[in-house]
Amino acid sequence: MNCDSPSDPYPHGYSRLFFGTLLLLAMPAAVALPCVDGGAATSKGGNGVAIFHNAGVVRGISDGIRPFLLPPGPASLPERCPDADDDGLCDDEEATYGTDPANPDSDGDGLRDGEEVKVYGTDPRNPDSDGDALVDGDEVRGVRISGTSLYQRSSPLARDTDGDGLMDGEEIRTQNSDPLALDTDNDGLPDNEEIRTAFTQADGADSDNDGLGDGMELDQAKTDPYNPDTDGDGIPDGLDGCPTRYAQTDNGCPPGVPPIRYQRMRPPTHSPAEDIGRAMTLDSLTIYFQGNSDGFDFSRPETAVNLQKLLSFLEGCPQSGVLIEGHASSEGNPQRNQRLSLMRAERTRKWLLDNDVAAEKVLGVIGYGSAVPKASETTDSERRNNRRATVVVKRNCR
Repeated sequence: MNCDSPSDPYPHGYSRLFFGTLLLLAMPAAVALPCVDGGAATSKGGNGVAIFHNAGVVRGISDGIRPFLLPPGPASLPERCPDADDDGLCDDEEATYGTDPANPDSDGDGLRDGEEVKVYGTDPRNPDSDGDALVDGDEVRGVRISGTSLYQRSSPLARDTDGDGLMDGEEIRTQNSDPLALDTDNDGLPDNEEIRTAFTQADGADSDNDGLGDGMELDQAKTDPYNPDTDGDGIPDGLDGCPTRYAQTDNGCPPGVPPIRYQRMRPPTHSPAEDIGRAMTLDSLTIYFQGNSDGFDFSRPETAVNLQKLLSFLEGCPQSGVLIEGHASSEGNPQRNQRLSLMRAERTRKWLLDNDVAAEKVLGVIGYGSAVPKASETTDSERRNNRRATVVVKRNCR
């Protein structure tokens, strides 16, 4: 914009008075400044004023809305206050706050004194301003979560940031719970109740890995969250239709008693398609069976866990489809082993259908007999590993 042009918002004379170079000191939000002959219009940002000078002589100032004339004569630009340790606090301010003017971080908490006073409002003389067993710098920048690249932050001014009755330091350092969440594992039990009363894991929704969340076990199923088989009938609580009644039947219920459908825990993954589906290769998702039988071997915890994973995957992915492959150990009659392997695949398919999986999601079953062993069979333990069903994902989530 040219000064004194039709777009010049200032009266004739003002813009010519502000002849020279524009200096912009720290100012907030963008606001148009007056036109300056010989210079370009600019914006204002930070607290302060724009100062127009020529050869070191101040000619005028502006607050970004209107210009003001100054009496003729030289004027000095404001000087920065002495700050020996360059921590953002002037030396005289350090005396006021009782901090060390020769140490940028007087309390050694990882935050400069100026940051503590002017940005975070923390005490520059106390490394733990809120007394929650975390130093202020760790609360602001975050504490790395073990085994991950993630950092957990909390408020340096609140002992209990989420108000759940647990100090931030205890949540992060001891319990592995989230100081910003009342129920870290989303199992229906607040962190405080899990740690102080129920003594379950605040960072694990299913403390005994039986397929029922801790909150579900205590509040609805009335099962033991520390015992994966509360009634001792050999069927894990998460797969048992009557988890508090002993019954050695397929659904865990006495004859004539309808099973109860509890909301099962889903595996702790962000995307069933990406995390669960990818894991379901020929050997990584294995369901084990008892010897010479198509009965699930729940004495091996991975059997229940993998059934739950498979069920959650199929429930969570409308387009999914799997092939179930049965296997047998090599001892005994080969024809019997072939039949047994097919029975195991069929049993897995039936279990899925009994748990409301759509039939079209099970694309097929096949029995391999003992032709595809998982392990050599020099020991009984290795033979147990071959009595199994495996799952191949043919249609993943899209």
